[in-house]
Amino acid sequence: MVHLRFKSILLAAALLFGSVELHAQKPPTDLTDLDIEEILSLHINRVDFERWHVGYRFMYASFDGYRSGTEDLEISEVLGPPSVVNPEDNGTYPITPTEISQQAHLIEIVYNVMQNISMSLQLPYIRQSSDHVSIPGIYENPTKLVGGEEYFRDFNITSSGLGDISVSGSYAHRLGGDARILASMGVNLPTGSIDKKGLTPRDPPNDTLLPFTMQIGSGTVDLVPTVAYSARRDALRWSAYTSSVLRMGKNSRDYALGNRFALGGSISYRATQWVEPFMRVAYRTTGKIDGVDEDLKVPRPDGVLVFPAPVTNPDLFGGKEIELRLGSKVRVNKGLQERFALNFEYGLPVYQSLNGPQPKELGRIGLSATANF
Repeated sequence: MVHLRFKSILLAAALLFGSVELHAQKPPTDLTDLDIEEILSLHINRVDFERWHVGYRFMYASFDGYRSGTEDLEISEVLGPPSVVNPEDNGTYPITPTEISQQAHLIEIVYNVMQNISMSLQLPYIRQSSDHVSIPGIYENPTKLVGGEEYFRDFNITSSGLGDISVSGSYAHRLGGDARILASMGVNLPTGSIDKKGLTPRDPPNDTLLPFTMQIGSGTVDLVPTVAYSARRDALRWSAYTSSVLRMGKNSRDYALGNRFALGGSISYRATQWVEPFMRVAYRTTGKIDGVDEDLKVPRPDGVLVFPAPVTNPDLFGGKEIELRLGSKVRVNKGLQERFALNFEYGLPVYQSLNGPQPKELGRIGLSATANF
């Protein structure tokens, strides 16, 4: 038995610290990943069979500053007239986001069909805000600027709405003792808008199409396969998982967000009946956006179409990231069965290598409340 437990720990460690490549400039769909740790916890902590698990989760991420590869860049190295040599290069841009914030409010409902089979539904609401600086008068008709050129020297755009709804099914198999392996297949439905518009310097006073980072959904049907492992010994629990988001074709605007792959794990310790602190590590890799939304381009003075901002260039998405999260679960139990729980966590990207220049993530926070009945 000790040998089996030692092998389990090695398996979790191999998945947790195995080497893969990871990501960063993020459309908000990255905030709405299913909480696989919570699904695992349902199976491994279950004493009495209960049909329903309902939760609310809030995620907040902030971005500031620029990075290309692992090198930090100043705004002055990104903001400037569009290239007169190659309109597709990754040089300077006349509009540059500075601070970006993304929020996701998620309602999650899990129905336990039987002891080891669950169905899940996730309903996200997304809200985003992005501050920008720009070079006024760079476009063909600067006299059209609302309030004069200074109006768009610093400006803000926001977007919000229902995100991509997710449905999934999972099967948990008991390996022995308190160890489980879980397989899940999810589908993200393209319910989030990819046509959000707002007031920018591109064509005032008319609203124009917002960049990829300000859209609410992916516009594609996405498959989300996941395999996870979890085990517990006394007050200690550890888990590991691998997961993907696979885009099924291009959307109505002729692009697809990059596929994503993740490998991660966690370890937690039930310090008291009420409190269980945890540490999570995640490795992710995200591809560049496949395709170009031509409506995001603008003409240079010579008529050549260019990307006005780095967040409109599909090549400046994706890359590598390693994220560390620290947090704690606070439980309210009924006997041996978990009835209500609160989760608090803070995530910090400890490594980012980006297809840049692109905004770099500063960190994220997560809060959740769950109930079983």
